[in-house]
Amino acid sequence: MSADLIVNSRTTLSPTPRELAATLCRRPRLVGASFGLVLLAAMLFAIFSARYESHFKVLLRRGRYDPVASSQPASPMDFTRPDITEEELNSEVELLRDEDLLKQVVKLSGLVRADTPAGELQAEIEHAVRKLSRRLDVEALKKSNLIQVSYKDPSPSQAARVLSALAALYVQRHTNLQRPPGEIQFFDLQTTAY
Repeated sequence: MSADLIVNSRTTLSPTPRELAATLCRRPRLVGASFGLVLLAAMLFAIFSARYESHFKVLLRRGRYDPVASSQPASPMDFTRPDITEEELNSEVELLRDEDLLKQVVKLSGLVRADTPAGELQAEIEHAVRKLSRRLDVEALKKSNLIQVSYKDPSPSQAARVLSALAALYVQRHTNLQRPPGEIQFFDLQTTAY
């Protein structure tokens, strides 16, 4: 009796790879039909889940030329402008990928439902920002002053809306960073005082 217990305790319940292969070889129609069904489902998913991609490009260039004010009457004007450096180009790329900017894009383009409860709103915005950053591709084009931005979405109108919001907010942020705050108000005040 103890020999029977030892033999029974050594048998395993899981099939070996050889037993699985033998079972599959005995039912070739079932294996072929299963393979065909999985392949058909994958093809249908690839066909019907179309992704639309929107693009825009940003051209970086130097702004207006600011001459150096000097007390010397014959200071030569240097109108040569250096090209955009790689650091400036990479800074603009990172500005386009900025999380605060993407949060504003999520709110402006409607990626978060309007009926979201106030307690869950922040978590939904964070989730939408992560999803947006995965679908958003921002890259500096080699040997140029261009940045290409593309966004993929199942809805063509949503893809266009997201990139439109991103472009508008980027231009606003870029302008705010390039101009000192209060510059226009200062000049208006000086003009009025003069």
